[in-house]
Amino acid sequence: MGEGIKLVFSVIGVAVIIFAAYFVTWLIGTRHMKMGATRDIRVRDRFAITKDKSFVLVQSHGRVYFVALTNNGATLLDTYDAEEFTEADNARTTMSFKDAFAASLLSKINPNHKPRDGGEGGDGDR
Repeated sequence: MGEGIKLVFSVIGVAVIIFAAYFVTWLIGTRHMKMGATRDIRVRDRFAITKDKSFVLVQSHGRVYFVALTNNGATLLDTYDAEEFTEADNARTTMSFKDAFAASLLSKINPNHKPRDGGEGGDGDR
C-alpha cells in the first residue's frame, strides 16, 4: 500500500512540474511579445527571394522603407511616403478565389482573354 501512495505522489509531482514549466514558458512568451510589440513600426509586406534573402516593406512614422534582408544584414533600398501606399490600398479591388481561378484558367486556354474587373466577388452576370 505504501508503494502505491508513493507512485501516486510521484505522478502528481511530475504533473505539477510539467504544468509549472508550461506556465513559466507561457509567461515569458507573453512578456516577450509585449516588449517586441510597437505601434510605430509595421511590416506591410514581405517577399522571399530565397531561403535567406527577402524584400520587406516597413512602415514607420508616415514613411515606408523598402529593405533588402540577407543573413549578413539589411540594406535600405528606397523610401516612400505612406500616403502613396494608403491610396494604392484603397484603389485595390479584391477578387474571389472562384473568379481568380476562372480568369487564370481562361487565360491558359485562350491567351487573348482579358480578365474581368475584380469587384467584390460573386458570379457577376453568369
